Amino acid sequence: MKFLNVILISFIVSIIITMTLSIINYTPVAQREPNTYYFSIMESFIFMSMFMIPFCLVAGIFSFFAYLIIERKKQLSTFPQKVLSVLIGLGITSAAFYMYVSLSNTETNDIYLIPEGYEGEVYAFYNVRGAPKVEKEGKYSVHPINEEGYFVTSTHDLDYGTVTDRYYYVDDHGNRTPIDHTCVNLFGTGGLSDHGEDNVTSISYTGFELTKDHCGEEFMLRGTGRDHHSTLERVSGMIFKEYYNIEFWY
Repeated sequence: MKFLNVILISFIVSIIITMTLSIINYTPVAQREPNTYYFSIMESFIFMSMFMIPFCLVAGIFSFFAYLIIERKKQLSTFPQKVLSVLIGLGITSAAFYMYVSLSNTETNDIYLIPEGYEGEVYAFYNVRGAPKVEKEGKYSVHPINEEGYFVTSTHDLDYGTVTDRYYYVDDHGNRTPIDHTCVNLFGTGGLSDHGEDNVTSISYTGFELTKDHCGEEFMLRGTGRDHHSTLERVSGMIFKEYYNIEFWY
């Protein structure tokens, strides 16, 4: 069993598992609940592959070295070697399915409170030193978005899993108006870091694009198609300057 073969097989297995689970996990539009975001097959594939591919590669590497140790000590014949190879493959597959089940059973459960009339990019930044902790409403984490379109918290990390977020416009009196999920195009998650004089400052973020007049399946899946990097650069620069006194270059 050659090392490169193990890497290749682990990668192929991870792709097959991820695509299969993405298809199984897909919810047709007619069966979807309101105000809940559902991944497309490709979005599910991309999301799960970020976890599944590294996991399968690491599992394959450990299995390879375990195989070498057993082969050396037991002097296995050809047939038992093949059986062991199959068992290793089944072990990787079983572990991958367990990982998938663990991920699919988690939910994001976030509430976004957005200034009435706001339209454009919305961001939530986590692990920001000196920012307030996330407040809770039942099982939901509350994100009051400011006039600039972002929210910051010192809570270490955001939640991952099925997107069950709720979105509201909030007027000057605190009254909430639900925003339909077809008015929201998710960006996913990311991270930013800056090497300061004393240490490395890292924050994570998630975001989405919000529209008032172009809501629909097309916008929910693709958004307006414009480049959002300039907004992220401007907002993250403000955060690093305010909370860390760092001139951040995106």
